[in-house]
Amino acid sequence: METNADFRAISNENSEIHDGSKYESDPQLFRKEIREVRAMLAKYDTLKNVETVLDEWNMSLRNPVMNPYFQPAFVLETTYWFNEEGLSRSGYYHIRDVLFDPKQFTFLSQPMLASVNHTFNEMPYYLGLYDTEGRVRPTYYALKMLALMKGERLAVDGTGAEVKSLAARNQGFEHVVFWNFPESEGKTYDVTVRFPHEKTGNFQLIRLDPESAINNLKILRNESVGKLDQDPIHVTLRPYEIYWVEVGQ
Repeated sequence: METNADFRAISNENSEIHDGSKYESDPQLFRKEIREVRAMLAKYDTLKNVETVLDEWNMSLRNPVMNPYFQPAFVLETTYWFNEEGLSRSGYYHIRDVLFDPKQFTFLSQPMLASVNHTFNEMPYYLGLYDTEGRVRPTYYALKMLALMKGERLAVDGTGAEVKSLAARNQGFEHVVFWNFPESEGKTYDVTVRFPHEKTGNFQLIRLDPESAINNLKILRNESVGKLDQDPIHVTLRPYEIYWVEVGQ
């Protein structure tokens, strides 16, 4: 590896409506819906530049994946396809998990109140970047890494269907994030990262560890870039694992 919305569209022809939220654990389903909406808009010259916005999304609520590594990798994988397919904006749901106050929802029936109270006040759920106690969840750091992907986007060679990467240069730093999102049965990959055009400065290799109670970002190496000629970055990338490399002066 080398570095160098809510969909809201109505078709008068088929009455298909995309309602603006999506909770699925397969990023390809998000990708498919983006393509469908863009194809509908493309039929009309006046709509071809209309923004497409997915304003509420997360993994499946009915069948959440309980592997702690999954959700951060799911966020990176899904956002990667948002960008590739041309989605204008998206709104991850949500910032913080909150408890349900039945007094504020008097319009709901008693059975519905009981159901919602059970879901949000009794059972654990994992939507927020912070939990109900204000503790940060690992997915926060995946979004933090995405926030670094601004400035000049850098090309990355050597990725594939399951191992993907994003890289950018901004304010004197290069940031590379790479992850393994398996399409079916999880595979492990040996990944080597080189920076052939960087000869000076330092780098840090960081792994996102969702199972750590503290310090989810683990610094594995902090060395001179010059050492990479003899000792390049090499990791065994397991399913849903995420690594971040920063190069700076």
